[in-house]
Order: sequence, then structure tokens, then C-alpha cells
Amino acid sequence: MSTTRAAIQATMGSTTYWIASMTAQELAGAVRVAMETDSWVGDDPAQRIQRELKMNRVKKELAPYLQGHADRFWGSIIVLVEPGATSFEPLGDFTEVKNAYKPSAQKIGFLTLEDGEHIALDGQHRIAAIQMVIHGKRNEIELESAEYSRQVPKDEMCVIFMEHETDRKTRTIFNKVNRHAKPTSRADNLIMDEDDGNALVARMLLEADRGSPLANREIGTETGVVNWKGNTLGQNSKALTTLSAVYDTVCDILGDAGDYADFPVKGGKDADPVRPSDVRLEEAYELVELWWEELMKLDVFAAAISRDLADVPELRADQAHRQALLLKPVGLVAVVQGMVWAIRRSVDRGPELSIREAAKRVNQLDLSYDSANNPWRDTVVRADGRMVARKEAKELAANLVAYLIGAEFMVDDEIDNLATEWNTARGKDPEADISQMDDEEAARLLPQDLPQPVPR
Repeated sequence: MSTTRAAIQATMGSTTYWIASMTAQELAGAVRVAMETDSWVGDDPAQRIQRELKMNRVKKELAPYLQGHADRFWGSIIVLVEPGATSFEPLGDFTEVKNAYKPSAQKIGFLTLEDGEHIALDGQHRIAAIQMVIHGKRNEIELESAEYSRQVPKDEMCVIFMEHETDRKTRTIFNKVNRHAKPTSRADNLIMDEDDGNALVARMLLEADRGSPLANREIGTETGVVNWKGNTLGQNSKALTTLSAVYDTVCDILGDAGDYADFPVKGGKDADPVRPSDVRLEEAYELVELWWEELMKLDVFAAAISRDLADVPELRADQAHRQALLLKPVGLVAVVQGMVWAIRRSVDRGPELSIREAAKRVNQLDLSYDSANNPWRDTVVRADGRMVARKEAKELAANLVAYLIGAEFMVDDEIDNLATEWNTARGKDPEADISQMDDEEAARLLPQDLPQPVPR
């Protein structure tokens, strides 16, 4: 039995292919994923990795996305068909068309597809997700909501058909499609994401119409106050920080608030978030806005804004500047996380530390890192002055910030554990018996006292 559908014929290089649509129901029944036994499959380990279905991703990301989102959409699926299984009849063969339309009429027409074995050359995980939703495997899909699962079978999806010619050619196309599909950057994802509540709130902080704390403020720079085009800051960048760093602060602030379980957890790779309501987004924005209004009062930020960011490159390059770390994205994230932890402890143990007071205390910290013995070395700063972006490094720096601005909210065991962790990271040995060492070795391994907290 054959099916006929409207299609467009196109050619790239030596390959002719057809673009058409199929419903999810048709795809689930007619197309399968590639298998080890397919004739064109080689023994290259890279190909085996590309072919291997990651069912965890299907269960946690793709199938939930299909049945949980009204605005679901994804790109074309490439389907390999057997030789001779297709025939294309251009529209121009059926009717007279004007001369201006004749070239197009030879490319638009009807594709007849014979029954047979059709294989997903690209889109295997999407096919598996479609099958999981349509075949009713609800217990395998990790999402509470299945609001749109009954609509999925009727979804029309773009399909690119191409005939198998030789094993070598099919193998080459498979490899190129998979290896050259470049994932979008984190910065691009944060700009485009319409479901992650944290990303949406982070972008709201940049909106000039709201008078948001991080809005461009009519400053004549390419990126404004926040660099939203990349995850790093160049030597000559006038931006105070990156959107990626702002996003991390939003995650920390909302993640600690306790009322935002519908927002993704920071670092949650398997999350497939559903967009929060506009009311929830406004509530979250108002909380984060309070934080960033106080952060923008910190001396280095206030001074930079007053000078239209002209001094930012010079300030960022000056490791001896008292607040140098704030102009490094990893340093800023660590400081905000430390503020969050200090405030949390104060809520639990009282009296509560306000956001404003926490920011005032941060404003008193020495956040320079030019000396070999600065307290931030071997947390988020290496001995050579370069930044360290590892999670453990940022958390150690954050814990140090939390101590420096809120030591009164920490119990002795917490302070002792911090001192041990801090000294160990700096190459000291808290358990060393210095009586058995010479003076040079003892000086190298002798633990140091934590820096003094800021005055209350």
C-alpha cells in the first residue's frame, strides 16, 4: 500500500530529497530508529555513540515536552527510505501554469511513498518520544501533566525523505548531520528560552521600559550594563557582568526563597520547565529586583554607572581594586550566593539580616585579589590571578562571604568546617604535626586563621 502527500523536491550536491509533512501518528507507525543490523551502519565507535538511544533524555525531556506544552514545535526529521520506494510528480505535469511559475511548479508536487522500512536518519530521539506518547506509556514519562497527549497524534511534523543509494553515502550523511549540529550557547539559550522562569526573570532585569536595575540606561555601548551576547567579558568590555551570571544570581535568590518550586533548580540538566504564569513571573521579578537594586548601590557598580561605564575595563583589569571580584562574573555569583546563605541563616537563627544590610556589609569587604596571600586565592581565583569557575570553588568563596558578612549567624562547627575547607584548598594541612617539621615546611603547611568578619 502507498500513501501520497504534497511535497517539495530539492537537490543539494548529488542528493535529491523531498520535504513533506506527516502526522505524529503516521511517524510512530511508519518510521523506526536506526539499528546495529542496518546495512549502512559501520563499526566506527563514534557512529555507535550517535546511534545509541538515550532513553533517559526521551523520558525526562522530549516526551514530557510533547505532551506538556501547547506551543510544542521542533525541526525536521530526516527519514531514509528504500531505493525505488518514492516517486515524485510535479504540479506542472497536471495543469498549465504561467511561465513565471513553471520553474517552481516542477519543484512542487506530490510524493508517493510505498510501504516499507523507513529509518530515522536524524531525529531518532524525537521518534522514540512520539512513540512513547502515542503508545500510551504514561508510566515511563517523567511529567505530572499530560494535558496535550491526546492532541499529539494529530500534530503535523516536517519530514525530509531521501532514498538510500549506497551504504557509504548514507553513512557519510548520517555522520555529517550528527557531528555538525552545533548546540546553541548558554547565552543564546537564556535569550531565547520562553519556559525557564529564571531566564525570563533575568531578562526582565534588563528591560528599560520597567526601569529595571540592569536596563541599558541609555548608555552608548554595544551590550549595555549586561553582556547578553556571551558568557565571558572581553578585556575591553564595558559591561558590568554577563546575562549568564545574572541568571545564576536569579537561580540562587529564588531557589532559596522557598516559594518557587515551579522554577528550574540551578544546574538541573534534565529539567524541561513549563513556563510559569505571568503573575508568578511578576512576583519573582519583584523579589529579584529588590536584590539587584541593592547590588547596584555597591561602590564599584555605582561609580561605573556614574561614568557611563567608561572606566569598567580599567577597573576590571586592576586586581588591587577593593571590589575587583565583583567585576568578574564568577566572583559576583559567589558574592550573591554568600549573601543568600547569610540571610538564610539569619532567618533561621535571628535577628533577620535584610537584603540592604547584607549589601552594606558586602560593600565593606576587601574583594581585591592582587596579593599572593589574598583570602580569595584558591577559591574562585588561582595563584596567577585567573578565575576558577568550578562549582566547588564558587561555593567555597560563597561560604567565605557568608561568614565575613554574617559570622554571628554561624555556629562554631560551621566556622571550624569552613576554616578547614578553606585552609585545605590553599594547600595547608589542618592536621599537620608541625613539631616534626622544619621551619620552612611548617610555614608552608601551618593553617591560617580566617579573615576577620566585617564589623556589625
